[in-house]
Amino acid sequence: MASRDYSFKFLLVGNSSVGKTSIVRRLCLNDYMEDQPSTIGVEFMTHTLTIDGHNIKLQIWDTAGQERYQSVGKAYYRNAIGVLIVFSLTDHGSFQALENWVDQVRKYCHPKVKMIIVGNKKDLVDKKAVTDSEIQQFMDSHNMTYMESSAKINKNIREAFFSITQEIYHSVVSGDIVLDAAPSEKLTNKAQQDDQGCKC
Repeated sequence: MASRDYSFKFLLVGNSSVGKTSIVRRLCLNDYMEDQPSTIGVEFMTHTLTIDGHNIKLQIWDTAGQERYQSVGKAYYRNAIGVLIVFSLTDHGSFQALENWVDQVRKYCHPKVKMIIVGNKKDLVDKKAVTDSEIQQFMDSHNMTYMESSAKINKNIREAFFSITQEIYHSVVSGDIVLDAAPSEKLTNKAQQDDQGCKC
């Protein structure tokens, strides 16, 4: 069995009921639940992608969108290098909340975190509540990558993760990203080992 060459910490954030857990389940388990219960606190899964012949393990933290759980979720932001910020194409409020989620990610995650905005529930075209022009304006003003997905019909789930993983991988290989050193929160070697041990 080939060894895993890299391990990247991923985070999914966004308002409640936008489909974050369904996205993770579809990627990791190829499974979909019609009435997926809301996440309480955080949930964790792993998935391995192969890029340029290297196995890359994604440690995926799925955070709760409800405000009362957000303080818990922020504890898991630290050193996350890949983030999917998810909103529902059927919920304009979740789109309006993107600004706040982007700010939170930039504040608490790895200094060189890579983000992608995911508009989920693409299959519900007749219930779309966010216009293409609104989406384009937000992406242009924030210079961010965007992809529309549907966990229900398995549309662009793997592609979203692969896109951002590939970007991180090339930045790591080029030396632009150093995973072991978050300048804002450097730890001693022992503390780093202890911390990593808790997350595995």
